[in-house]
Amino acid sequence: MIQIFKNRGDKVPDDTKQALEVTVKRTAKNSMRTYAKDIKRETLMEKAIFMLKKGKINIDEVSEYFPELLESDIKEIFLS
Repeated sequence: MIQIFKNRGDKVPDDTKQALEVTVKRTAKNSMRTYAKDIKRETLMEKAIFMLKKGKINIDEVSEYFPELLESDIKEIFLS
């Protein structure tokens, strides 16, 4: 959006700059939240797989020990 104004030689309105800054900050914040959730999920799955391989738990106990994992995550572990 800023590029459009600059190409015309116009000055970018302050409210447009502020709106763009807010949008960029929100997008970055949401991306970081999503990234953090993905990392947590992957870590939990790795721990569950490790415990399964060591014989500490069986596949039926994964949801008990790792309640944060979704049913689809447990199926993915089972199929791996």
